[in-house]
Amino acid sequence: MKVNENLIKRIENGRKFRAELLKKLPSNIYQLAQLFGKNPATILYHLKILEKEETIFKQNNVLNGRAQAIYAPKLTFENNELLLSKDLFYPTEKEVCFYALSGNSFGISSCANPEWKEKSLFNIPINFKITEEGFIIQLPEKIANFYEIPLNTVRPIYSIDKKQAIFTIF
Repeated sequence: MKVNENLIKRIENGRKFRAELLKKLPSNIYQLAQLFGKNPATILYHLKILEKEETIFKQNNVLNGRAQAIYAPKLTFENNELLLSKDLFYPTEKEVCFYALSGNSFGISSCANPEWKEKSLFNIPINFKITEEGFIIQLPEKIANFYEIPLNTVRPIYSIDKKQAIFTIF
């Protein structure tokens, strides 16, 4: 009986750790290892489990000539609503602005971004709701139709000071 109890504890602890890991994404293995004080192999093990569960995805980026794997949570839409984690995006204004940056990427900013405004296909202000899990951004029908949401999965690419975030659609 003792073996089964230990196994159950290990499984429960692993699930709790993966839940904490999800809160710190997007990030790379080495940043997560430093943050949690664990071996990168342990972090990779848990990230692979989350990948198999299709909770996160891996994106390979090139930074300073080196390949770097960034892990980020998968986001999906329901009723044209996007739930954003407070770790990824934290609006500072009452209204956020949506920028259609290309046919498969968009940006959300809580402050005016002249560079995005100039380069975007269109931009519109959108409202959001605050929940315990994060922020729910309600996208207008025009945007949902343009990006064919909810048929596609939305993936955050990166967040800038939690005031701006860029997403891509696959």
